[in-house]
Amino acid sequence: MKETMIIPCDEGYGALKEYLTDKGVHRIFLVCGKSSERLEIGRFFHRLEDEGTLEVVRFSDFTPNPEISSAYAGIRLCREKKCYMIAAIGGGSPMDVAKCVKLFYNADLNEDVTTQDCEPCDLPFLAIPTTAGSGSEATRFAVVYRDRKKLSITDDDALPDAVLLDPDTLAGLPGYQKKATLLDALCHAVESYWSVNATKESREYGREAIRLIVYNYASYVAEDPAARAPMMRASNLAGKAINIARTTAGHAMCYKLTTGYGLAHGHAAALCVDALWKWMAQEKLREAGSEELEETLRQLSVIITGNEAAVPSDGAAFFHELVYDKLAMERPKLRASSPEEADAELAPLAEYVNPERLKNHPVDLDHETLMKLYRRIAQV
Repeated sequence: MKETMIIPCDEGYGALKEYLTDKGVHRIFLVCGKSSERLEIGRFFHRLEDEGTLEVVRFSDFTPNPEISSAYAGIRLCREKKCYMIAAIGGGSPMDVAKCVKLFYNADLNEDVTTQDCEPCDLPFLAIPTTAGSGSEATRFAVVYRDRKKLSITDDDALPDAVLLDPDTLAGLPGYQKKATLLDALCHAVESYWSVNATKESREYGREAIRLIVYNYASYVAEDPAARAPMMRASNLAGKAINIARTTAGHAMCYKLTTGYGLAHGHAAALCVDALWKWMAQEKLREAGSEELEETLRQLSVIITGNEAAVPSDGAAFFHELVYDKLAMERPKLRASSPEEADAELAPLAEYVNPERLKNHPVDLDHETLMKLYRRIAQV
C-alpha cells in the first residue's frame, strides 16, 4: 500500500506551493463545494491564479451522497482541460468524487466503469479535508450512488498521494456537524480496534485517535482554536486505522438510520456503536470462549477512560455518557405508536445491514440480535 505524504500546513501554505511547483503542476482539477470559497485554502488557490502560476479547473457538480454520474462528468472535464493533478477540498462527498475521477480516469465512459479493469491514472491526487470526521483522505474507500443505490468502491489507487491537514478549515463549523463528525472518527477508531482484521499497526492508530478525541472534544466543540489541529490529526489516524482493519457492525447498522431518520452519519454510527459495545460487554462476555473479546474490550476501556484498572463495561459506560450526556445526541424518533408497529418499522433496518460488513465484527449478529439492538437504540 502506497505511502501518503503529509504536507506541512504552514502560514501562507508555503509548503503546499512548493509541493505543486516540485510536481510541475500548471493546471489542477479541483473538486470542491462552493463553501471552499470562504476558506483561506480556497483563497490560496485564487491567489495562485492571480499570480499566473496555476490554472484551477473547479468542479462542483455533485450533491451529498454523490451519484457516479458526477464522477463521469468530472472525468470528462479533467480530460478536456488536460489537468496535471486531481485535488479535493471538503468532506466525504468531494473526496469520493475525486477518488472516482482518479480511479476511472482511463475508463470507457460509455460502459459501466465499476466493471472495467482500468489502466491506472498517473495524475497525482491531493486531498485537503475540511472536517475532522470521515478520515477519507487516509482511506482507499469511496462511496457513490447509482440511482440512489450505494456503490462501495475499494482500490489502493484511491489513496491520495499527498494530504494537507489544515486546522483552520474547521473554524466556524456548525455545532451539530462538529459533534457528528468527531463521533464518526471515534467510531472508526473503536471499530477498527475490535475488528477481526485489526493489526498491531491499526490498533496503534486507533489508540492514538481515541486518546486525542477524548482529550480534545470538549474544547473543540467549545470553539477553542487550539483543539482543531489535534482533532484533525485524530480523524486522519482513525482513517488510517479503518483503511487497514475496516469498519464493523456499527457502520453496517447506521446507514438506514441516516437516510430514514435524518441523522448525520457520525451521529447514527455512534448510536449503533453504543448499543453494540454495551451488548458485547454485558451479554457476550458471559459466553464460553469470550476471552479474546474480553481482552479487546478491556484494552479499549483502558484507552478511552485513561484508567489502567478499567474493566470491559467501563468503556461502554464512558462511550454512552459521551454520546448521550456530554454531546446530547438524540435517538431516532420512530413513527410507530405500539411495540408491534415499532418492530415493523425497524425490520427493514435490520434487513438492509450489509452482511459483508458484519463479517468484520468480532461476534456474530443474526437478524434477531440486530432487531434487539435497534429496539435499544430507539428505546422501544
